[in-house]
Amino acid sequence: YIQKNGHPSIVLSELSLDNITSDRRIFYDLLQAHRQESILKKLPVRAYANRDGSATCNVVVRREHIEIDGKMILKPCMERPASAQNADFRIYYPKSSGGGCQNI
Repeated sequence: YIQKNGHPSIVLSELSLDNITSDRRIFYDLLQAHRQESILKKLPVRAYANRDGSATCNVVVRREHIEIDGKMILKPCMERPASAQNADFRIYYPKSSGGGCQNI
């Protein structure tokens, strides 16, 4: 398939890509690397706090934001596990809205 802008489409549902699409970190990096403006505008602001031992990171939780390796993300924000099959999400709320964290 060719999109209207002339760029080839990305097929993300192929079985050969199963391992890639099951890890959110790899999936978003793949979309970022493809650099289609139509996709990049829709990607969420993200930072990786690897908790599986693959890499170390510095996480600082503040009243109104979270810093991951120096990248600031304003609250409310959502934490998702790397595995796309894991549906355990956390939402962090700013202190100005009552603060706290909710597991979904």
